[in-house]
Amino acid sequence: MIIKNETENEKNEYNSEIHNIHFLIKNATESEMKEYDGLFRDINVMVFIGFGMFHTLLKRCSWTSITISMMSIAFSFQIGLFTNLLWANAFNEKLISGTLNFDTFIRAIINSATVLVSTGCVLGKLTYSQHLIMIVLETIMCSLNFQLCDAKLKIVDLGALYIHVFGAFFGVSIYMVLFYTSK
Repeated sequence: MIIKNETENEKNEYNSEIHNIHFLIKNATESEMKEYDGLFRDINVMVFIGFGMFHTLLKRCSWTSITISMMSIAFSFQIGLFTNLLWANAFNEKLISGTLNFDTFIRAIINSATVLVSTGCVLGKLTYSQHLIMIVLETIMCSLNFQLCDAKLKIVDLGALYIHVFGAFFGVSIYMVLFYTSK
């Protein structure tokens, strides 16, 4: 997030750098794609192996957690591609409107990481169909959160707000709705 003590010029330079990065990713030539391909590959390794296998530490549901993690990543990535483009077009963002490129793929895999964070709250408590419903709802809301923070509020974040905070609050709210309302 942007520190309040920065001057206006530093804020504008920093925001223009971020938007230039998005512009470069969108308009990357074939030689430049190798750089973004490495970034996308590294993010995928982090999500699949890092987040995906982190849930296997639970002794009671270690094999189930592998299945749920891979299912969550696969479905949320596919839904994330659609919802990111949907919300970008709804907010008239010129960076990714209507095109599939590395930026939309990276945003979709960030949605998958958010789903995995919230899955940790309800792992072993939900059925597979309930997980699918949670994945669809969370991916839609995560994409909306990303677009609101990025396009409307101009918040520059490296992942703490988009991934961890939103995923944790969504997972805790799902847990509270499903298991505390019945008591």
